[in-house]
Amino acid sequence: MVLPVIDDKSNFRIDFILSFTLYEKDAISRANIIKIDGTEVSFCSLEDMIILKVFAGRPRDIDDVQSIIRKNPQFNRQLVMDNLRELGKAIDVDLISRMIDFNI
Repeated sequence: MVLPVIDDKSNFRIDFILSFTLYEKDAISRANIIKIDGTEVSFCSLEDMIILKVFAGRPRDIDDVQSIIRKNPQFNRQLVMDNLRELGKAIDVDLISRMIDFNI
C-alpha cells in the first residue's frame, strides 16, 4: 500500500509505503538510511527497487530496471530472484519470466 504525497513547497513527491506483508517488512529492514539536512531519510535498497519495479511491470519501470542493473551489475541477484518468485506465487504471475523476457 503506497501513499503518495507532494510537498507543496518543493513540489517533490514522496511515497510512503505501509507494510502488511513479510516482503514489505523485510524491504523496510533493508532500507538505506541517509541524512539530509540533519534528518534521517530511508530509501529502499537497490534490490528492492528492482523487485518493486519488476512487480509493477510498466514499460517505464522495466526501462528503469534495465538502467539500474546496467549501472549496478553487482546487485544481489539471488535476493531479487527469490523475492520475485515468492511475490509471483502470491499474485499468480511469473515475475521471473518477466525478468528474462526483458533481458534483465
